[in-house]
Amino acid sequence: MTKLDPRERQKLINIIASIPEMQSDRGRREILEQAGLSEFLSRIDFAGSTGIVAGNIITVLVNYGANDKGEAVLGLLLNLIKGYVGFEQKVFLNQLLEITNVEKQNKSTANYQKEYDQFMLSSDKRDTLSNSVSKQTSSQNSDRSSIDLGIIIALEEEFEVLYEQLASPISIKDEQTGNYDYLFQWPLENNSSSYSCAATFFSDMGPSKAALACERFLARRQPETIVMLGIAGGLNTDVQLGDVVLVTMVNLYLERSKAIEGQETFEIKPGGDFYRCSDDLVQASSNLKFAHSNLYRQWQTDSQEVLDKLIPSQRLNQLLSAEWVREKPSIIKGSVASGPVVGASEKFTSWLKKTNRNYLALEMEVGGLLSAVYSQADPKKTLILRGISDFGDSRKKELDEIGKGGIRRYAMNNATRLLWKLLEGEVLPQSLEKKKNNYKIQNLKI
Repeated sequence: MTKLDPRERQKLINIIASIPEMQSDRGRREILEQAGLSEFLSRIDFAGSTGIVAGNIITVLVNYGANDKGEAVLGLLLNLIKGYVGFEQKVFLNQLLEITNVEKQNKSTANYQKEYDQFMLSSDKRDTLSNSVSKQTSSQNSDRSSIDLGIIIALEEEFEVLYEQLASPISIKDEQTGNYDYLFQWPLENNSSSYSCAATFFSDMGPSKAALACERFLARRQPETIVMLGIAGGLNTDVQLGDVVLVTMVNLYLERSKAIEGQETFEIKPGGDFYRCSDDLVQASSNLKFAHSNLYRQWQTDSQEVLDKLIPSQRLNQLLSAEWVREKPSIIKGSVASGPVVGASEKFTSWLKKTNRNYLALEMEVGGLLSAVYSQADPKKTLILRGISDFGDSRKKELDEIGKGGIRRYAMNNATRLLWKLLEGEVLPQSLEKKKNNYKIQNLKI
């Protein structure tokens, strides 16, 4: 049975009670269902105030202890509600998770150890094992295989662009969520070095969804570096369609906001939660243009070819004349606004830029990802690349229809191909273990 002292218990009650979904009977039940705790619905009294019900939930879960999978059931709830709360509350919940000794993903990781070993073998051996490995269960092993790069993407349409550029990645199912991770190496062959990568997407938008997906992915894969790829709406005249924003800082602009009286209705006075990406990765990446000029030029040329294929020539000439798109994309370094709102209004973007006129872009997931990363005891390095697909205003619908989403694919392509060039230039870090074994890795053929 998990032990909580009175202060921890009361603080946890207050956190659970503060979740908006706790205001209704239905919402209370949905929280437990989302945490995988449906079997406890009949054991909990959901009548009464939010504080009383929160106390009832904690009592039942603490007394029950662990399920048949060895997971502390209270820990399953804690993992879920971390996606609903702020940074300080996440820190406290992480401390409780250490107490409950919850390792939600260990079983899944251990079960697929041989599948990962398969991924690290040469192609001839992998062919021999491909039909049998998925049926085998590996012995429990506390050591985790090293992943250099964890790539998180929000939407399926964005992930498709990346997936099309991979050669036979190995898919591994997470039994807890039903989601898949895709393991691969980059560069694929005949290069001086190689990165072990894992990519996933979570098919949803918004900071809270991104935070939850990131936490689960970190638990499963424990990558050395987290990269988020995606598209965004441009907010600044410095950026054009297809440019890639190298994110330095992110503001969750609706965090700690306040509703105040306006002239005819209420107004939102924005607060904010600010997160920085890893400065060393940002600086190293921004120097690709100079330190690896051949790779930078190749990225621009490849992107230009994709643009010509995706956008009809007459429409492309109009975009070029209006200076909405460049002949070759650029990398622009700066800050972005992150929140749950899709930008398709000039009035909204004007309101947003009052908080920071230097925002380069508006997007919906990066703030959640970084909040999850920095809630970890040992935060991972982060790199965020966002391709500009629209301007966050009324032109969005028009731009999305060009080439049946061609500009969106073009923007995502540019962000993805830029990542490959950063890896080819060995700009991003590798694990110490991987550096020691570089000679072996460079001879692998996927």
